Amino acid sequence: MFLGSKINLTKLFPPPLSSGGPDPVPKSNDERLLGAMVHLLPIVGPLVPPHLWLFAILPPLVFWKIKRGQSVFLSAVGLEVLNFQICVAGVLTLASILCYIPLIGIVFALAMPLAIIAALVLMLVAALECKQGRFIRYPWIQRWVN
Repeated sequence: MFLGSKINLTKLFPPPLSSGGPDPVPKSNDERLLGAMVHLLPIVGPLVPPHLWLFAILPPLVFWKIKRGQSVFLSAVGLEVLNFQICVAGVLTLASILCYIPLIGIVFALAMPLAIIAALVLMLVAALECKQGRFIRYPWIQRWVN
C-alpha cells in the first residue's frame, strides 16, 4: 500500500440493508401465496437423501434467482429466506461439529433439536405472516446475500 492511498471497502463489505425504508407489499394474492411457499420450501431440503440441512439453502436460492427480476416483494422474501437458511445451516453445522468435543459436546447435542424447532417455528410464523400480505424480517440473522 502506498501512503495516502485510500482503500474502498464498500466493494468488499457492502453496507447492510437499512430497515428504515418501507417494506415491500404484494401486488396480488398469487404473490402472497408464493411468498408463503418460499418460507416453507426449505423444509423439503433436509428430506433429500443425504439428509443434510445444507440442502435447505437450495430451494430459496433457486426461487430468489428466478423471481428477483419479476417482483419486488418476491425478491425481498426470497432474499430474506435465503439469508435465514444460510444462518441456520451455519449454526447447525457448527453445533454438530462441537458435539464431538468432550464435556461441552452434550450441551450442543441437546441444543441442536431446540435450534431446529426454533427455526421451524420461525419459518411457519413467517409463512403465515406472508400469507396475510405482510413482509417479515427474521430476527437475529446475518444478511450474507444482498
